[in-house]
Amino acid sequence: MAGVEIDAVGKVYGGDTRALFDVSIHVEDGEELILGIRPEAFEIRAAANSGPSITVGTDLVEQLGSEAFVHFNLPSPPVVTADLESSLKDEGTDIESLGAGTKFTARVSPDHMPPPLVPAELVVDTSKLHFFDKPTGARYPMTHHVITAGTRP
Repeated sequence: MAGVEIDAVGKVYGGDTRALFDVSIHVEDGEELILGIRPEAFEIRAAANSGPSITVGTDLVEQLGSEAFVHFNLPSPPVVTADLESSLKDEGTDIESLGAGTKFTARVSPDHMPPPLVPAELVVDTSKLHFFDKPTGARYPMTHHVITAGTRP
């Protein structure tokens, strides 16, 4: 999960100036949201018929028989919860050990998996995006959403 910023026209930013998604979601001014994306929401462009996509740098690619996992980072701050802080404390480390970005995993077809350390275009099934209120963990309902490429106005 990643912390995100949504501007007045519904663009979702993940910590840099590139818009990751356009969404239809009502957010009150000053509310903080968490974006959750499960690995099955992604597919390699070559294996997907169509859909919005995002190009990512692949950190690790694992082939596991009938599926493959592509691990990548986005420049979005990690979500820090009380449970996470407790786990890190138990391990003798702190929040800074997580780094500035957020790690993601995509479950993709092994027939089209990219080589490690090479950029990959991932199609995102935006119907599988999940947004949560950061303080309460409550899920926000969504209507229509697509990924776009762009920059902050």
